[in-house]
This record gives sequence, C-alpha cells and structure tokens, in this order.
Amino acid sequence: MTKYLHPLLGGLALMVLASAFIISKDLNQRAQIENLEFPADSLRTAEPPPVIELTNQLGEPFSLQATQGEVVMITAVYASCPHTCPAIIQQAKQVAYQLSEEQRQDLRILGITMDPENDSPEVLAELAEMHGLKAPLFEFLTGDPDEVNALLDQFGILRERNLETGIIDHVNIYFLLDRQGKIAYRLTLGEQQARWLESALTVLLEEQVTDLH
Repeated sequence: MTKYLHPLLGGLALMVLASAFIISKDLNQRAQIENLEFPADSLRTAEPPPVIELTNQLGEPFSLQATQGEVVMITAVYASCPHTCPAIIQQAKQVAYQLSEEQRQDLRILGITMDPENDSPEVLAELAEMHGLKAPLFEFLTGDPDEVNALLDQFGILRERNLETGIIDHVNIYFLLDRQGKIAYRLTLGEQQARWLESALTVLLEEQVTDLH
C-alpha cells in the first residue's frame, strides 16, 4: 500500500532539502573565495601618498620621506576606539610577526590617529605599550589637529564623530607602500585580508628599488 505524505509535510521536506542545498552552495562559494590566492598584479597600483610630517608616540618627529627604500604599512586608528581599532592593530601585529626578522628590518608600520584633538604622544605611547608595540617597527603618529585631519582626508580615510558619544565611525584600511614610496595595495580587516596582507608585504619586501624602475 502506498504511503500517503501530507502535502504540508512534503512541502516542508522540500524546503529543508532546498535550504540544505543553498547552505551547502553558500559554504562552498565562501570556501572558494577564502582560498583565493592574492591577486598581486591585478590589485597593484603606483600612486604617490600624501606627505607625512608628524610626531610619533615617543615625541619624536616623523617624516615619511625618511622611509624611502623600506616597505611601509599605513593605517588609521585612535586610542579610545571601542570597536575595530584594536582589531586593526592586532591584525597588523600578527601579520608583521608572521614575517621573518630579516623581513621586518625593512618594514615600518604607521598608525595615524583619527583623534588628534585627544591623542597626544603620551596617549599614543600608552596605546603602543598596551599592544606590546615598539618603534621603529610600529609608530603611532599625531600632530596639529588641522594638519592630521587634512592628511586623513588626502588619504581618503572616511570617518565621522558622534558628537554625543565621541565615538568615531570609520573605514578599516591598510595602505601598503612599496620601496619606491608608492601606494601599491589597499586592504582591510578579515581572515582572507590578513592572508593577503602577509602575501602583499612579502611581494613588496622581495622587491628591490631597482626592480621598480
């Protein structure tokens, strides 16, 4: 005798199967995306960065011009950030220490404050100590608020302060400069982005200035 399947149960079974198929397809697509190799050539740019003349967490003057011949990672954070800034800093730290000590000799990581009104060198020194970061590999930069904000605008770093809470909503971005001082890559937060960040740094660190002419 043929068993009778209630139409509602049959429909439910089809929905479950369809959902399982969609989830499986989504996971497969996500896995494929996450396993993509770093597209070094297609993402490569060669744009001049803005001039940076600021002060680091040690109260010392910093000039981007002095890093010529090195690979530089530039990001933007601020000391009182309750959201993604700690993740930005930790991803940069994690990637840096996945490189060899020899590679790190030619690397500089800069964090420009998005809150120059409050982030003095002393405040940034506390931020660096909190994350176990030391100059010259890691430098947090501040300066005159008008100059810092103009610099962030030149980089195209979008941000907006909530006047009630003081919290700054902002993009999460890393600019990677090659040994010739040009912006080569722009990357952001995330597991895949962290892998790409390491790959991009490796590509740039393996280059010589003569290779870029």
